[in-house]
Amino acid sequence: STQLHRVDTANSLINGYVAGRAKIGVTYNTITSYNNADAILSALQKGFKNAKGTMVINQVSSDSDLAGKQVKQYDMIVAVNGKTMTSTDVMTQVLSDSKPGDTIKLTIARIEDNQIKTFKVDCKLIESKGN
Repeated sequence: STQLHRVDTANSLINGYVAGRAKIGVTYNTITSYNNADAILSALQKGFKNAKGTMVINQVSSDSDLAGKQVKQYDMIVAVNGKTMTSTDVMTQVLSDSKPGDTIKLTIARIEDNQIKTFKVDCKLIESKGN
């Protein structure tokens, strides 16, 4: 069955869509695309060294497990499963090792009253429909 699965995945990749690929269900910007990125990153240094891959949430899709949780626009994903987001590849790797229905743990940082607060949130992955 592994052989068969490999062929399926190869076909899916060629067709631009991998069936059963997991996603969080958010749109995001990278922290480095913000003018004040350096200030935010230096504030994050305490807990998250070199968190240059930090994803700043833009929108949470209605089918995302994060919808209805305490996550909102401009929240920053600074770590996933305890691994600091040194680059967005950290997330890509976790997602490629996961499948829809798996739960990952996101560490979220939020700026409130000029303080950076962090909290963890579980996110059940949904299936990427390739869009």
